[in-house]
Amino acid sequence: MEKGNFDAVLLGAPNCGKTTLFNCLTGIHRTTGNRPGVTVSETSAEIKPGLVRHRVTLSDLPGVYSLSGVSPDEKTVTFRLREKRPDIAVFVADAGNLARGLYPAVMLAGTGIPFVLALNMADEAAADGIVIDTALLSRRLGCPVVLISAKKREGIAELTAAVDSLLSSGGGIIGQSFPSDPEGIHRLCDDIVGECVCGRKNRAFTDRIDSVVLGRWTAFPVFFLIMTAVYLISVSTLGKFLSDRLIGVIAGEWIRSRAAAVLLSLGAGRGVISLVTEGVIGGVGLIAGFLPQFVLLYFMLSLLEESGYMSRAVVMTDRLFAAVGLSGRCCIPMIVGSGCSVPGIMSARIIDDRRERENAVMTASFVPCGAKLPVISLAAGCVFDGEAWVAPSVYLAGIAAVFVTALVTGGRRKGRGSHFAVELPDYRVPSMRSVMKSTAARSLEFLKKAATVIFLAGLFVWALSSVALSGGIFTVGCPADESLLAVIGRFISPVFMPLGFGFWEASAATVMGLAAKEELAAVFGVLDAAGKFSRAGAYSFLVFNILNTPCAAAVSAMKQELGGRKLIPALVYQVVFAYFSAFAAYSLMKLIL
Repeated sequence: MEKGNFDAVLLGAPNCGKTTLFNCLTGIHRTTGNRPGVTVSETSAEIKPGLVRHRVTLSDLPGVYSLSGVSPDEKTVTFRLREKRPDIAVFVADAGNLARGLYPAVMLAGTGIPFVLALNMADEAAADGIVIDTALLSRRLGCPVVLISAKKREGIAELTAAVDSLLSSGGGIIGQSFPSDPEGIHRLCDDIVGECVCGRKNRAFTDRIDSVVLGRWTAFPVFFLIMTAVYLISVSTLGKFLSDRLIGVIAGEWIRSRAAAVLLSLGAGRGVISLVTEGVIGGVGLIAGFLPQFVLLYFMLSLLEESGYMSRAVVMTDRLFAAVGLSGRCCIPMIVGSGCSVPGIMSARIIDDRRERENAVMTASFVPCGAKLPVISLAAGCVFDGEAWVAPSVYLAGIAAVFVTALVTGGRRKGRGSHFAVELPDYRVPSMRSVMKSTAARSLEFLKKAATVIFLAGLFVWALSSVALSGGIFTVGCPADESLLAVIGRFISPVFMPLGFGFWEASAATVMGLAAKEELAAVFGVLDAAGKFSRAGAYSFLVFNILNTPCAAAVSAMKQELGGRKLIPALVYQVVFAYFSAFAAYSLMKLIL
């Protein structure tokens, strides 16, 4: 390997497969998706040894449609190119839609930064009868042009060889001049496409599906049916069936009794036995038992991503958001936040309008994230006996809260909201390799939490539920209803009486959930308190904790995006909104259930 550490950047429009290529070149796994906003900040990693002869640090930048610096993602890219000028760039474009990707590529060529043009999804373009004259395209742009398929890892050797060649020669754009005005760039792009591309992608199949998926009267019913099916399968039916059996194995009486017997044979005391059986097995075991539901949810969401539907969801919600003076970009934090609120909050950076961005930051956590799934599953399974309407209705309540908040805090704005553009990819059969990799990565993150955050939460809850304070003396091994946790819960419980869950276990769980939402389920795993809920009270508990202040990590992300002065009002609003929403839900459910 040659000496030297070179700085490279990865550029491209949204949906071009840029992050997939980044994962392929670096060996790490970043979240991919067929929608804008997946990459919201710069991420760097070294290209794997053996792929290139040089030592190259590659930075994945947000997807952009131009380098004009209008939107926040464009500003991030242009600032990086101007202030930290890279040694080389790899520009990724969709081979099947070169006209879209060529505009920012020409702008990049105008900067004089050496770059390689990687035409991704070349296999799909060829299947559609599209032929690209790469040699002529290379001469017109003054850069190497390589046909690749990042998903299938085809053309990667040719791409890295081109990168090596440019780095070795120190070459750049030679003997080329490019227009700087938008009209001139568009004319040049049209000329290049006309000269270099033969054939045209047949979008008849995609257009026929879009006539229903994006139809004026059918778009929202289709969206509702799709998302309902996702959560019915992952949470209420197949997911619940698998989780019930796994929980019975991991956290059941059989394993608890066996663990107690082993510890007793080793001479462990009553406190240690209680710690392991109640604190560890009861807390972590219960949460880990929900792994099938997580896996199914992530699997089905990955299928939707790979198929190209998620971009349609963003476009579709643009119409709905327009009714409250917002743009479809506000949907992106909601979609990203369904996995974890932290990246959902961070993805609001792509919204250029300040009011819209702050609104999205404040409401991203309203959509139930993966950490809240065990709570929903616990209530749906233990209180509602797996009734199919529970999980979808809670998710819809979170989405409704976003729109209500937009009306309350922003109101209707004059004219159009923030700048919003999105390319709709063709529908395609999902790559099972990509789907499984995405599902595995997300599930692994959950298991990491189960092994760390939830483990510590279970121990903490067990400690508080096993220790009592009497006459200034701490007593270990007391009944749970006499413990410090019970004291805390009873002190707070009057606040939640109007909401239908004013018993100390639910109150204590709500407080613990402020640190990490997984602790909500951990409390019930340790205390076995799910049976104390009424049906109306359980639903109210779900609504309050779904909409209430998010976990500590999400609050930290909110502070980063909003600043300290705006954080406290945002958190106060979340608590008040969650309280009155839960009260309304409790009152309604008492009439219905």
